[in-house]
Amino acid sequence: MITLIWVIILIVIADSFNHFSKGISKKQKYITYYIGCVVYLGVILQDLSNRFIHTSCISITIGYIIILLLFQNNNLNFSDQTITKQEYLITTDALTGLGSRYSYEKELKTFAKNIQDKEVVAYSIDLNGLKGTNDTYGHQEGDMLIKEAALVIHDTFRGSRCFRTGGDEFAIVAIGKPDHGKELLTKLKDNIAMYNRKSRLKISLSVGMASSKEVVSGGLRELMALADQRMYQEKRKYYMDPKHDRRKNR
Repeated sequence: MITLIWVIILIVIADSFNHFSKGISKKQKYITYYIGCVVYLGVILQDLSNRFIHTSCISITIGYIIILLLFQNNNLNFSDQTITKQEYLITTDALTGLGSRYSYEKELKTFAKNIQDKEVVAYSIDLNGLKGTNDTYGHQEGDMLIKEAALVIHDTFRGSRCFRTGGDEFAIVAIGKPDHGKELLTKLKDNIAMYNRKSRLKISLSVGMASSKEVVSGGLRELMALADQRMYQEKRKYYMDPKHDRRKNR
């Protein structure tokens, strides 16, 4: 009867091993099976020796301790993966893959102090004509235009911090001197022209650029405010063109 009870218990343990091993790595799975074998051998050895050699309690205790350690380690790994995934979801814009608004706010805090002694170039970018695309072709096409614009921006500013800060708004923080900033601005215009020659969708961006050397005091937030101001000036010029006049296109 005792042996039968042990067999039932061991079957339950084996089934638990099987379920537990589905959530762990291949290496940990093999270790778990080895622990099960040790427990089995300990019980069998004790029964075969007519309980002269007491091994079952020790082997089961050791087995359970190791299993608990593996389980704890697996939970920690799972927690780390969950935290990493959650952090990615928070810091990454779901539509474009650029940095999210949350990431942008963190960047502003990182450069919150005076940055006159740093070589930083900031860009404020707004996608022109998104409302017209949404009204004419639907929001799915508008989302595609945002994604394509984000790809061009990312390709242009590789190595820089790129963010989608709103529906059709982007912010870039690049490290470099003003001359390097102007080179990137020229590259962006060239990349847009190249894209528009090949694609059915047409990208038009209003861009404002500002260098840390231009800011008398303050951090990145003040620098971005200057870039925003220049971007809105470009936006006004865009809509002053009769072809883009919003009032005529209503």
